[in-house]
Order: sequence, then structure tokens, then C-alpha cells
Amino acid sequence: MGAETVNKGPGLYKHYKGGLYRVIAHAIESTNGRDGQEVVVYISLEKGLWYTRNAIEFYSTVALECGFPLGPTYVRETPRFERVGD
Repeated sequence: MGAETVNKGPGLYKHYKGGLYRVIAHAIESTNGRDGQEVVVYISLEKGLWYTRNAIEFYSTVALECGFPLGPTYVRETPRFERVGD
């Protein structure tokens, strides 16, 4: 894995919309002539389904619009997946 690696390692993660996922490993995408990007291999603990996602996206933040119905709104950055255990 290259210098751009964002590896944070296997563990238990919570998605910002809910749901728990176990990161199994990091791998290199190599199908259909793609450029060998690092991906995260993870499994949904609720559904038992396996997924892969670009590592940079997996560890990125998302902007959530917050506020009250009649008050000001603001944007809060939160991790897409937050590590919650090993």
C-alpha cells in the first residue's frame, strides 16, 4: 500500500446513519484495469453482508445540516464511519 494509505485498521465501526460494521481488512482494487486504489473490506453485523468501499471515502467525514425548525441551521462534520471498538 502506497504513501496515500489511510489504513486505520480492523475494528468495530458505527456508520453515521446507524448500523455496526466490522472492518475485516484493507485490500487493493485490481479489477477491470482500475488504478489499484485501497479499499476497506467490511461486514454489516445486522445483515451479515460483506462490502468494500474506497478507503479514503470510508474514513472521510460527511456534512450534516443541523438546527431547529424555526431557528438557524448549521453544518456539522462527522465521520462517515466512527471507530467504536476492537
